[in-house]
Amino acid sequence: MTDFGNLELLYKALASPSGIIVRAIDAQKTKAAFYILRKTAEELKVLSFITSPSAPHTELWIVRKPSETFNAPEE
Repeated sequence: MTDFGNLELLYKALASPSGIIVRAIDAQKTKAAFYILRKTAEELKVLSFITSPSAPHTELWIVRKPSETFNAPEE
């Protein structure tokens, strides 16, 4: 996939409330490409790339990082 296609996937993940799953021939190479692209836009820095535990060679999850400023309400 081209950088443009990968960038489009990052913005799709950014817009998704739960993230997206990407299938790839080589998940680790795709993950490395996403890390490079993530540096190109400040808003993409909230995304995290997780290797799928069920298909580590071919699936990558793109999700939002947990907010560091989120505080659960006290009961």
